[in-house]
Amino acid sequence: MSNVPDEDLAGLQNMIELCGLGDTGIVVSARNGDGNALIVSSGKLNSGQPIGADTVMYGASLTKQMIGLLMAQLVDEGVVDVDSALRSFIPMLPGWAETISLRHLLHHTSGLPSTATLLSTLSPLCEQDWDNGIVLGALAAQRSAASPPGMRFDYSNAGYICLAHVPETVTKLSLSTLADQQLFDPLRMHDSHVGQPPPSVAIDEPPPPRTIGDGGLWTTAEDLLRWNDALNERRFGSRIHDLAESTWYLNDGTPLDYAWGVRVMIDHNERTLSHGGSWPGWRSKTVRQPGCQTSVAVLTSCDDDQRVSTAAMRILHWLVHDD
Repeated sequence: MSNVPDEDLAGLQNMIELCGLGDTGIVVSARNGDGNALIVSSGKLNSGQPIGADTVMYGASLTKQMIGLLMAQLVDEGVVDVDSALRSFIPMLPGWAETISLRHLLHHTSGLPSTATLLSTLSPLCEQDWDNGIVLGALAAQRSAASPPGMRFDYSNAGYICLAHVPETVTKLSLSTLADQQLFDPLRMHDSHVGQPPPSVAIDEPPPPRTIGDGGLWTTAEDLLRWNDALNERRFGSRIHDLAESTWYLNDGTPLDYAWGVRVMIDHNERTLSHGGSWPGWRSKTVRQPGCQTSVAVLTSCDDDQRVSTAAMRILHWLVHDD
């Protein structure tokens, strides 16, 4: 960071202001077309804690990218067949789970009951009271899925909670341990982990759910820069990255833009991979273009999903195209 031109950092700060996020608690890390790492932060968390490059914040659904990579590693090792039935890993689920494959879960085409359905089943518990066991128990109580698998795309947090149990079942290790060993430690993401918030983080109400898989990631802007760099450089091996970045299609052949925990699209003629995360008081977004070796990661207290997502894309365009 010491060799980054001041005008680059000033330009990133200006972009944050232009995107309407200058009055929020925010930190943005980015890699520009010149290969420079830029990190700019301002403001505070809702708890009053100042935000900086090493401030640990909640990544929410960014966790799904980590699940996708762990699954790709297991598939590459030949330990897991992505077309295996969900029920073979979670036998407590009813017979309807026999028709749902891990592939359906990865691409959000499983037809699992919606979050609203699970909320009604678990009332008076609120979503912030959930953990993986509670969600699996609610799924086990359902007489049927919401729809046949493969019929439609329906973003499902419950699906990724189910997926989190696959690596644990196969390896007999916790997902937190696996994420550390397989992802975070090799990339020197020493301030990141999947699980409960570290004691140093002040949590506002409502606290995030205790579920892991759909969420559970605690990370920093510096660590997300390392993460995006590693994915752009395909450091886990070409086959693993090919798997994790592969999209799928519905039963009728309709193509999807969702891969293994990340969306894939073409933007400005470049393959672009992105995902966001949200919980009240926490918003996150990563977006990257491997062909340009550029990336953006946003962690903020702003509660406007669209504003955060739009800002990340505008910053990426500025990094690549200076527009």
